[in-house]
Amino acid sequence: MNVFVYGSLMFWAVDEGGAGVVRPMIDAVLDGYRRYAVQNPPGANYPVIVPELGHVVKGKLLSCITVQELDALDTFEDVRHGLYFRQEVDVSVHTGAVKAFTSIAGPKITPYRKGEWSAERFEQDTLRQSLALSVVPVAQSRKVAPHE
Repeated sequence: MNVFVYGSLMFWAVDEGGAGVVRPMIDAVLDGYRRYAVQNPPGANYPVIVPELGHVVKGKLLSCITVQELDALDTFEDVRHGLYFRQEVDVSVHTGAVKAFTSIAGPKITPYRKGEWSAERFEQDTLRQSLALSVVPVAQSRKVAPHE
């Protein structure tokens, strides 16, 4: 199975949701959808997509995804609670059109969309903060023996 990702998951070679398998990503475009920023809680910076004619969403295509990995993505996207829902779509890649699953804004998150989501802003702000937060506590928690 193929999965089209268009937000924070474009920046990770390993799925944040815990699938734990490194997957190559290729550039892909989804026609007829628009990407919005979601700002709930305030300061959050993640995207949703909704069907909207005349727009396209640039993202990445992950191939050879297993059912278990797709389920892990559903957990990460909180499909069960209505934040997103899984939908099969047609995306364009360098070899033509392919079918892929993606996460569409669900009813509980749609009201919080505010303007366009910026991959560049995410990379500059949120991604750097996430990396700093994940590295610093590990380094601080390690006790170093005098001779290490």
